[in-house]
Formats: sequence, structure tokens, C-alpha cells
Amino acid sequence: SPGDVNNDGYDDIMVGAPGGAIGSYGAVYIFPGGKTLKSECIARYIGESVNSLFGYSASGCGDINDDKIPDFMVGSPYLDVEMYHTGRVSFFAGGKMKSTEPMFTVDGDSENAQCGYCVSVIKDFFGKGKDAFAICCAGPGSGLEGKGLVKIYKK
Repeated sequence: SPGDVNNDGYDDIMVGAPGGAIGSYGAVYIFPGGKTLKSECIARYIGESVNSLFGYSASGCGDINDDKIPDFMVGSPYLDVEMYHTGRVSFFAGGKMKSTEPMFTVDGDSENAQCGYCVSVIKDFFGKGKDAFAICCAGPGSGLEGKGLVKIYKK
């Protein structure tokens, strides 16, 4: 669960569909939490290029923009950012979710890094309620000797 990203008092459900959307752009769907489950999504986010695997990974990431509403991140490990399969993680604001533009992105730093292969929030990683988030770059183009790597970021 990404947390209560629509700010209605209930944790919401996020579903990644990396081969979904028109033209295999990939997509992430947000469904409202509540006392009963609803089948209609309240927000849909589409990847920025064909076969980028947008939605392969998705997670809440805490309140990145300090508005007291949880935000979320989505991985696109096969997105070509200046190089083949560099990968990208896009960070989106919770709240009314009127904009489908990310607040910011984190890109892989080498060819075939596959940044965004998996993403996760790490609760209280730094103690005193300070969360962090982890981004995995699983491709053979990242890390020591091409074994991949995990980057830990502090808010």
C-alpha cells in the first residue's frame, strides 16, 4: 500500500501494470481504500515510452514534499535515458492527484543499469521516525562487477 495518498483517511491500493496502457507504455492505477473496495480507479499514471516497464515496481515513499500527505514512487527499469535501459524512478505527489507529472525523477547512471527494478520505503531507517527509500538498479550495467546495487536515499 502506498498509504493514504488521496488523503481521505483510508490507505489506498496501487497496482502496477508494466505491459499495460495503450502501446505497452506501462501504467500504475490507484484505487481508493475504505470500508468497501471500489473497482474504479481514482488515478492512472502512464509511462513515458514504449516497453519502459513503467509500473514494474511501485511503493509509497512517505511524505517527500512535506504536505502531510503520503507520496509514491514508480520504477521504469527499461526506460532509455540517454543510454539503453538506464531506468528511472518517478516520484509523484499524493493528494488530489490532478497532475500526472512526477515531482522529480532519479535515473540510472550507466547503460543497462535498470534503475527502478524494485523500490521500497524503509520505515524509521535513520531512527526518530526518519524514513528512507531504496531504489534497486538490478542490471548488469550497475554496481561493482556488474552485480547490481541498491541506493538508499534520505528524505
